[in-house]
Amino acid sequence: GVLSASFVTVYSKLKARHKDEEAEHVAAAVFGILSLACAVLVVLGVWLTPVLIDLIAPGFKADKRELTIQIVRITFPGTGLLVMSAWCLGVLNSHGRFLLSYTAPVAMNLTMIIALIVMGRHDTEERLAIDLGWAFVLGSVLQFLVQVPRVMELLPGIRPRFDFASEHVRAVMRNFGPIFL
Repeated sequence: GVLSASFVTVYSKLKARHKDEEAEHVAAAVFGILSLACAVLVVLGVWLTPVLIDLIAPGFKADKRELTIQIVRITFPGTGLLVMSAWCLGVLNSHGRFLLSYTAPVAMNLTMIIALIVMGRHDTEERLAIDLGWAFVLGSVLQFLVQVPRVMELLPGIRPRFDFASEHVRAVMRNFGPIFL
């Protein structure tokens, strides 16, 4: 939601003013910055999971703590992919393409449901929780990849940029903070 509110506002205004090249530049820069930020946060999250678990769930000890750490480490990359999926949603919505962006999460949900049905009969609860974590990651990949072809049609030739200098990119960044808080 934060990404949509900060990015879509700027991107849509540029599209409405027929400043397509600037809009594509903003989309590419936001994609690049988000990709880098997500990658760094995912790596840090996976690495710092034991500390995070101690802060969030201080009562978890022994096997319960270890299982929680394992599941959180598995799911961190999926969460990063959901952020990238939200970028796709923002692009699609700005172009008036709503159906795909709002049905894409079905890919993740179906992946998780199928994993529960297939693995649920044979796994222990602990193993099923781990399998469900992997299904979440796979579902997040699918949710992102389902949207990418349509985004590429709308933004042909887009390449990630790391441009913090553009006034429109700075506007997205300025909008992000207050909305996030």
